Amino acid sequence: MRMRSDLLRRVAPIAVAAALLIVPSLATAQMMDTNSEVYQLDEWEGMHGAITSFSEAPMLASMVAAGDLPPLAERLPSNPLVVEPVDEIGQYGGVLRELRPAGTIINGDHWVWEYATAYSPDMSSIFPNALAGWDWNADGTTITLHLREGMKWSDGKPFVADDFLFYWNEIGLNEELFPTPPSQMRFGGSAGTMTKVSDTAVQISWDVQAGMFVEFMARWRPANYAHSEFLKQFHPGHTSMEKVEAAVKENGFETWTDQFTEIYNPQHSPMTPVIGPWKLENEKTDQVLVMSRNPYYWKIDTAGNQLPYIDAIHSQGVPPGEAELLKILAGESDLQAPGPWGGIANLAVVNENAESAGYSRIQYWWPGGEQGLILFNFAHEDVVLRELQSDKRFRIALSHAIDRDEINQTFYKGLGIPSQPTVEAGPPYYGENLFKVYLEHDPDKANGILDELGLDERDGDGYRLRSDGERLRMQIYAMPGGQTAEIADLYSGYWGEVGIETVARAGSWDAFGGIYNTNDFDLIMFPFGLAGRPMNPLVRGEVVPVGTWFTPGREWAAWLNSSGEEGMEPPDALKEIAALRERAISISDNAERVAITMEVFSLLEEELYMIGAVRPPRQDYYGIVNVNLGNIPDPIIAEHIHEVPAQFYFKS
Repeated sequence: MRMRSDLLRRVAPIAVAAALLIVPSLATAQMMDTNSEVYQLDEWEGMHGAITSFSEAPMLASMVAAGDLPPLAERLPSNPLVVEPVDEIGQYGGVLRELRPAGTIINGDHWVWEYATAYSPDMSSIFPNALAGWDWNADGTTITLHLREGMKWSDGKPFVADDFLFYWNEIGLNEELFPTPPSQMRFGGSAGTMTKVSDTAVQISWDVQAGMFVEFMARWRPANYAHSEFLKQFHPGHTSMEKVEAAVKENGFETWTDQFTEIYNPQHSPMTPVIGPWKLENEKTDQVLVMSRNPYYWKIDTAGNQLPYIDAIHSQGVPPGEAELLKILAGESDLQAPGPWGGIANLAVVNENAESAGYSRIQYWWPGGEQGLILFNFAHEDVVLRELQSDKRFRIALSHAIDRDEINQTFYKGLGIPSQPTVEAGPPYYGENLFKVYLEHDPDKANGILDELGLDERDGDGYRLRSDGERLRMQIYAMPGGQTAEIADLYSGYWGEVGIETVARAGSWDAFGGIYNTNDFDLIMFPFGLAGRPMNPLVRGEVVPVGTWFTPGREWAAWLNSSGEEGMEPPDALKEIAALRERAISISDNAERVAITMEVFSLLEEELYMIGAVRPPRQDYYGIVNVNLGNIPDPIIAEHIHEVPAQFYFKS
């Protein structure tokens, strides 16, 4: 990844390690060898000469000729971001089809979002994306964000400093929208103060170093900016409450905050302008979601062609699994990420149908990944189950009852790695050496621990009795993905063998939020891991509490995020983890941050807040791509945004 030399000079040395360079793992370096590069315009022209002319899609040229759209020169910023394609300069046109689980919304990361900063295509560094650059002061407590002059939203309105100020002051610091400011805004426990420098620059200051702020901006969903001119009509700070409430009623919402939260997110709302390559055009509840090109998109290829190449994205909702697979085998998807339709179990049929369906199999990659991962409910309304699950000994007993070798052989031909949920292998964390605790299949040990917990009485069917005399029974809510349903059935058998009646239930993504957010579950099986480099684990709520997001215990995160005003007080170990994260995100020394993160991992390993079974082999994590779709890296990162999807194109 190359960066403009003057920008590097402008970034204070104290922040370089923290904000610009990410140490990739060895496995990452071996997996990700893409040819795509991203450049600032003056950087590219300094190496290759000036780009003397710019071109646009034929459909946009027709609109310009008809007087329905300003000329391209008036739509591009003065310094567009230059994308060197993976393989070659593409061609304009076409509609890319994808499938998504029925009842879910589009993946904003793929198609409609753009972050202020972004990971490079190989995720080894961070570069200015929607931003033109940034400056740190000498001690890393103040950052100045520079915008691209002349950049516009998809409705043609200027993308300016006021859009960052509006998000910071009117959204992030609005107590009705965020009782506690988003964690990305807070360092040392407090949100920074943002001031306007000019129409194309803002400055943010904190009382302490904000070492990871630039990386936070590369994962800020939907973004740390908002279309101020458009959104003010829905905000009572800028429009009378009478008018706001009239819009709330007209649009079918309960409160102004419900409406604003929905409309602010372009992943949800077709009325919301974007700066991404495509814009949602219809309601998120429609079966086929349509995204059309943004005529004001601010990225170009190395020949001066405005991106994106592809005219539109069509995302069809289908039941995950077999129905999804049948459509793929029929050639009805042009680019499909890994999911319950694939895996080693379906590898043969996917390969057999590739030629007739017009696709090829492609290797996907993402740090982390775990099958058989169990989330506990530490805030369960059933006091007995809550106390049991909160007792680490109970979690250890469940782990020892699992036969990971059987799971590995059954689903992965022995190619997986038995493990608790862990981070990516290789430096700097060496996840292959972590989270190897309590893996032995030892039903006798599990039975002994359960007896010690006072669960030594059984009913006539051999199931253990709780302290209240009821049968000990739990349900696993198995989320779609990989082999969760089948593994959940195996878990039911393993835990039944040690006297716990366990029932597996097939879950769905559309129902997950309601179940998870209301703590209406016993156990959830989820197909993910702890991630890790190249993405820093400290930005992910699977690893540590990030704002109100901590996958193993959202009520604990709420307590930490609100200084004890909300949620449920966490155990001392999690308080220590939260304190370590707070220290790590503020400092600028990457080596020290890695050392602190290892302390976090040590505590997570010891406490076993989640349990897992097997880390699948790479062969299990594949997708498909239309053979006529170009500029697709192989392997490809699961979040396509890092590969700059605007460069994808259909070969004629």
